[in-house]
Amino acid sequence: MVGANEDELTLITSYTAVEGIVKGRTYRFSCRVLNAIGWSEWSPTAYIIAAVAPAKPKIPTLLSATQSSMQLQLWAPEDDGGSFLSTYQLFINDGDDANEPTTVVSTYDTN
Repeated sequence: MVGANEDELTLITSYTAVEGIVKGRTYRFSCRVLNAIGWSEWSPTAYIIAAVAPAKPKIPTLLSATQSSMQLQLWAPEDDGGSFLSTYQLFINDGDDANEPTTVVSTYDTN
């Protein structure tokens, strides 16, 4: 375990950091292991962002509609989970059947 005193050696294969973690901050981790011969070299450094899935965004708002198009306002979620939002997906259901699977909107114009 990184930072362990030799009196505190352990064979754990996972570690959970629970104190002092700040959402959105990138942390660096590396480790090494000990056997009867001695310590290994340090592993390469892993860079891990303390993040979770983003919050659910607000419901889209209809701005305008014609017979062939709709203009919607999409909203960023109030909490990005600690990581940059890189993609949105919009799904449509034609409203004829509540059980109909939704379809990803793949053609759209954006500003």
